[in-house]
Amino acid sequence: KDRDASDDERKQAMKDREQAEKDRQEAGRDQEQAEKDRGQAEKDRQQARRDQEQAEKDRAQAVKDREQAGKDRVQAEKDREQAEKDRKLMDEMLAEVVTEKIVTDKTAIHALTLDEDEFTVNGIKQPAEVHKKFKAKYLKNSKGGIRYNFSGTTRQLSID
Repeated sequence: KDRDASDDERKQAMKDREQAEKDRQEAGRDQEQAEKDRGQAEKDRQQARRDQEQAEKDRAQAVKDREQAGKDRVQAEKDREQAEKDRKLMDEMLAEVVTEKIVTDKTAIHALTLDEDEFTVNGIKQPAEVHKKFKAKYLKNSKGGIRYNFSGTTRQLSID
């Protein structure tokens, strides 16, 4: 009986040692995993900080973009108003070209140039007195000149 008990105890001690070794190995693996987890947590914290910094930069840029969009809207309105004034000026000028009998009607005007030096309609230089009259009336707010071209359905207007 004692021997059987002794054998059983030895077997149990062997099992206990085997289990202890398995437990040590598992503890080692757990420790390695904990180290990996700590490393990953640190990487995650650093990435979160970088993400937060980028979000702050993005918010600041969004403010600047909104401000610029407001300025762009104001400028677009000014440009639209100027374009409307330019169209009206050109329509008046074209009507006057017809009134002065330089051409028979507005559709006969294909090219027009008025600058400090000359006035041409469809490539024909106009007399000095006509140039002087148109220059005084239509170049008062322009430093360079006025150019108009009409081709089919496309009108090009440039006022410098």
